[in-house]
Amino acid sequence: MLDLKNRSVAVDPEVDTRGNPIHRLIAAGLFLMVGIAVGTAIMIGSFRERALKNSERQLENTAQLLAVHFEQLFRDFDSVQITVSRQIQAGIDSPETFKQQMSGEDTHLMLKSKISAYTDLAGITVFDADGQLINSSETWPVADINVADRSYFKTFKAGTASTQNLIELLHSRISHRWSIVVSRAIVGNNGSFLGVISRGIAPANLEAFLATVSLADGEAIPIVLADALWTRFKIGEQYELTDAATRRAATENLFISAHAPSGGLVSPEQTVDSLQKRGVRFLVCMNTVAGATKKLAAAGLGTADEIRPAILAGLLPGVVVVPAMVVTLTQLQERGVKYTKIA
Repeated sequence: MLDLKNRSVAVDPEVDTRGNPIHRLIAAGLFLMVGIAVGTAIMIGSFRERALKNSERQLENTAQLLAVHFEQLFRDFDSVQITVSRQIQAGIDSPETFKQQMSGEDTHLMLKSKISAYTDLAGITVFDADGQLINSSETWPVADINVADRSYFKTFKAGTASTQNLIELLHSRISHRWSIVVSRAIVGNNGSFLGVISRGIAPANLEAFLATVSLADGEAIPIVLADALWTRFKIGEQYELTDAATRRAATENLFISAHAPSGGLVSPEQTVDSLQKRGVRFLVCMNTVAGATKKLAAAGLGTADEIRPAILAGLLPGVVVVPAMVVTLTQLQERGVKYTKIA
């Protein structure tokens, strides 16, 4: 009989481990999961960093665009105010003479002519030394309005203003709406206080410009469409863009120099063609064209087969159509080009 009690079999641990496929499968799975986790983390971090940089660049460029626009806006605003105040205070030394000479209809017509090219701003108002409204570019005859209790008027009359212009956000007694009032004292040749000339900017007008800077996705294409397309496809009506001169839906491109002075939403310096002269390039993605085509077709303004080629043929000169905006912007950034996303 074979005795197996004291017999033992030697097992090589190395051979045993390598020969177990389950252990090897588990180890490979763990390494794979760790690799996927690390790769995903790196990819997410990279995308996040790129998104932050793109947002920072876009905000910076938008801020610059706003700064240039409002700088020009207030420069024009102040220029008109200075010109008028110098004209009306020439040769006037007393508050009584000032009130008498500035209360006529001829002065109203003069004031009206001065602001005819600035429809985005409120009219000029003139107050005498007692704060009484004596003339306006907006209406004639003027209403019975007094601003002697306004802080800017008290400051000018007391001679304690530290700057030539004072700016306040007030509820206008003329328009009965909130208005950003920019006022300037009128002083006679002998230094006597004659009155105040003021102008107001409705916050709604500033909001209208801001809306053109950050429109909803796909809503910016009207900016680069020729007048003929605005008329044919009722762009003003479809995109709710109002001509300031007519107070109706626009039938012409409000973002080009030809219409900016009369009914445009931007100043002449911020129109498409003016920006192009300064080196700005406007890009339109095919997805945006497709979106506009769908929108106009749904409004019954033609079929998609009619609208799409009409849009592509009716873009303003110099506007470039790109197949994919994301790819194009990535390539531009790699070459150091900055951009501002309008929509």
